[in-house]
Amino acid sequence: MTKTDAMRMARTITASVPRVKGLGRLLALVATYFRRQRLPDIEVAVLGRKMLLNPNDLIGNCLIFTPQYFDPRERRVIAKILREGDYVVDVGANVGGFSLIFADLVGPSGLVTAIEAEQNNAERLRHNLKINSFSWVNVHQRGVSDRDESLSLLLNSTGNAGGHSFYEQSDTTSPPIQRVACHPLSALVENGRTPRFMKLDIEGFEHRVLKRYFEDVAARVWPEFIMLEDNESRREADAVQLVLSKGYTVMHRFDANVFFVR
Repeated sequence: MTKTDAMRMARTITASVPRVKGLGRLLALVATYFRRQRLPDIEVAVLGRKMLLNPNDLIGNCLIFTPQYFDPRERRVIAKILREGDYVVDVGANVGGFSLIFADLVGPSGLVTAIEAEQNNAERLRHNLKINSFSWVNVHQRGVSDRDESLSLLLNSTGNAGGHSFYEQSDTTSPPIQRVACHPLSALVENGRTPRFMKLDIEGFEHRVLKRYFEDVAARVWPEFIMLEDNESRREADAVQLVLSKGYTVMHRFDANVFFVR
């Protein structure tokens, strides 16, 4: 039996086990073992959708082996919010974990704008959308900032493709970089569309991006709901307080993920 065969066999078990308190740690040990084996990419069914994933990457490994533990509280809230025909903006889409969920919920009468700065992530995102025939998702391989500019994206080198950041990269003193064209968020949102839901997960850059967005866009077309990653140890400024100052209230906070409603 090859390591790839063993990986497939293991994930048929780990991915099908119901979430039970305390069991997640045991399943994570299995996932971590395979993460260290330098295995090739694998296409698997994840939460009812197909995805090509890297088992050596933190997020890819989670989605392969333990998709039931992929932000389950967040997924429940999103499923209650989104309706067919809605418009969603996903800032920091990575390889599509949430973009595919959004696309499924809004359906072909809706629209998703998925923004991902890093080249390999964006290519994988497009692939995962294509194999699910989600043609109503527009992918922008761009960074978001408070102006039109070219910035150095500091790449995470610890096996976390969701950890690339324009803000800082603490895993190494000399991280590899990609130069990325960046634009204000308002320039990437579809003209004439009002987002019902906006997700931002951009590793500490959220305040800069949202401050400019609120300045650029009339309040009447701000999103009704916002999901914001807030890591107090890794941010330029407090984006939570910024959003609250614009008249939003906190619906839920699940670890670093904060949901707001107008």
